[in-house]
Amino acid sequence: MTMKHIILGALCLSALVPTLALKATTAVHLSDFGVVEEPQVIWHVSSKTFTSDGGFQNITEVTPGTFQMLLNWSTSQWTGDRSTTNNDRGRAEVQTLGAYQKTHETYLYTTTWRTNPQFKGSGRFCHITQLKSVDGVEQESGAPMITTSIGSGTSSAVVQYCSTNFSPANVFSPKPVRSVTWHPNTWLAEQIKVTTTADGEKTGQVVVSLNGDAFQGVTKVEVSRPQSTMYYPKWGLYRKQETTSGFSPSDYVQHSNVSATNLSGPSQAAAPVFSPAAGTYASAQTVTVSSATSGASIRYTTDASTPSETAGTLYSGPVYVSASLTLKAIAYASGFADSDVTSGAYTISAAPPPTLNFEAESLSYTGSGATTSVQTDTNSSGGKWVELAGNSTGDNISFTVPNVPAGAYQLKMEWKGNNSRGILQLSVDGTNLGSTLDQYSSGQTYPTTTFGNVTFSSAGNHTVKLTVTGKNSKSSSYQLSADKFTFVGQ
Repeated sequence: MTMKHIILGALCLSALVPTLALKATTAVHLSDFGVVEEPQVIWHVSSKTFTSDGGFQNITEVTPGTFQMLLNWSTSQWTGDRSTTNNDRGRAEVQTLGAYQKTHETYLYTTTWRTNPQFKGSGRFCHITQLKSVDGVEQESGAPMITTSIGSGTSSAVVQYCSTNFSPANVFSPKPVRSVTWHPNTWLAEQIKVTTTADGEKTGQVVVSLNGDAFQGVTKVEVSRPQSTMYYPKWGLYRKQETTSGFSPSDYVQHSNVSATNLSGPSQAAAPVFSPAAGTYASAQTVTVSSATSGASIRYTTDASTPSETAGTLYSGPVYVSASLTLKAIAYASGFADSDVTSGAYTISAAPPPTLNFEAESLSYTGSGATTSVQTDTNSSGGKWVELAGNSTGDNISFTVPNVPAGAYQLKMEWKGNNSRGILQLSVDGTNLGSTLDQYSSGQTYPTTTFGNVTFSSAGNHTVKLTVTGKNSKSSSYQLSADKFTFVGQ
């Protein structure tokens, strides 16, 4: 698989706002990055058209931990900007290493970089590192907040920043942080320490260390993009290109020792919120549990025990509270410390739902893979029971249980055992309930089995399905029986 096929695409980054998995602090392979912006087109000046670059790899892993971003250029054609229709710029960048940087966090971004021997700046924009917003007014497509930019010639570069108070949305009007002297084909170790702020705050910093010297830059300043709360880094080569640029035919920038480190430690996931809130209610409640941390998972308990990342039920939908209990929940996400545990006592003063009995032969039912029939037996409930004349695994019979009120129920089934019975799995609305049941008996029996608890958030019809999963070695067949279903209100 080529890098062309693993591009995630910066234009789709807004869909990735849930925190990315923390793959690496220091990049060893291209796969450590969240996005690879590999150029895919060539711009032809005379015809004013784009063509495919033919699968040429502009972004390569020279050695583990060293990445090269190459842009082909001539007066007649040049490498374009990913697959976009920008005909005046070339771009080969990697972005996102670990979790996004959030407001008030301090991150250290590093690279040791060098250019090819013939490289020179044109005096137009030429960024080799960027820090950009994920959300806010601009989303991921606005102006960068911090860049390392090569100037005109072969020695001048600058780390610069654009904050909200002097560079509004979608305007790149930077202020210098620290001047950088570089030389073609010479490695330069660069570290940028960034503390972000909310708009209007002056508690941030952008400071730079070059080749291990003391950090220099701006402190006690606003460091934000309009209304943004998350930022992602980029490393590579992104520059303005035109016929008069005078670039070398195959300019590149190599990046090594690329890392992104959260110096302030992970932020804590937002604690779960219950809706409706805990309290006393006259009827059962359907409680929604949410966290303000996008992409967070939630686990909860209803037995007063403390949930954790590994303890409790994974939240997948509203929790139906039909009896008094204490609901506890915790939120967790990659790149975040676990949230505080939210606890709420719910008191339900209403009576539980009723106990409902359904004779199997009185229900609507459908068999699959085998015939079904109603059998008469004075020892059965109501004097009759339903048979599935199963002959192999997978045969099944589905019963429609009508008009069940919302609530929590314990499901029981009466059945007739015999020496021709199979083993079954019971499911409710497509979800297995309880363990498998072996209906084999050396003689006729009429037991009742409790399968477990089910919760219905609204009144309506439900499907109870019995599926043959096998048979006892002593059994002569795979037949199943159902006599009566009982839903005991909890």
